[in-house]
Amino acid sequence: MAMAGAIVLPLDPHRLLVMFHPRLQLDPTALHQELDLIEADEVNLFVAAHSDRWTFELPDRSRMTTLFVPPLPDDRVAIPQVARRSDPATGNIGELRRLHSPARWGRAWRVPGAPIDR
Repeated sequence: MAMAGAIVLPLDPHRLLVMFHPRLQLDPTALHQELDLIEADEVNLFVAAHSDRWTFELPDRSRMTTLFVPPLPDDRVAIPQVARRSDPATGNIGELRRLHSPARWGRAWRVPGAPIDR
């Protein structure tokens, strides 16, 4: 089951596509279509904070030059954890592998919260 309350995709400098989880209870203020300047800044920081490599903005803007996000950790690939089981009926062995890449916020002193409280 999906766990995110909302998925936010920037479409252009003035529009976001926001997809809410169908079971999320929303009040009318949450669906207000306009963001104020603080909310827009929160979304920009959130996008930059969770980007893997690149962020883009229009040439006449300069907000990305003032955002700080920690560098990605050097240990990008962790050793996979493996769980194995054997099917008694067939003798086939099944493996479960979990790969983990540490986030850039693992050693940060302050992790940004989710944007837009409403």
